[in-house]
Amino acid sequence: MMKKFRFATCVALLLCLNVMIIWATKQQSSTWSGHVESSMHNKTTQIDQHQDDLTIRVVYYIPQTLRLDYENRYFEYAFSQRTPNSYIITNDKMDIKLSLHRFFALDDQCTLLFRSPERQSFANMSLICRAQN
Repeated sequence: MMKKFRFATCVALLLCLNVMIIWATKQQSSTWSGHVESSMHNKTTQIDQHQDDLTIRVVYYIPQTLRLDYENRYFEYAFSQRTPNSYIITNDKMDIKLSLHRFFALDDQCTLLFRSPERQSFANMSLICRAQN
């Protein structure tokens, strides 16, 4: 009788542990932000990732002018890993329904992010770093 009780207790504890791990995994998210300046335009980017969803906010403004003269862009996409350093983002409701992002880690915290590998230019690049929680 005692062995059955111990076994049932062990199974219950393992089940609770698995539920807690699944719950913690579902709650994981990360925030990346960065700023890039050039003579043509400045760009501030924030990317929030929660599970397979990305929310991307970008603010463009022209250098040597008031920061009040800016353009905001907001994107919501689902993403899926393509290769170790790229992912595909999709949203049928957006103007750009599918895009490829490639990223190159500079260190443990910061990454260069390029939209579309064919156009690895300054205009399609963001320098983003993981936000400290």
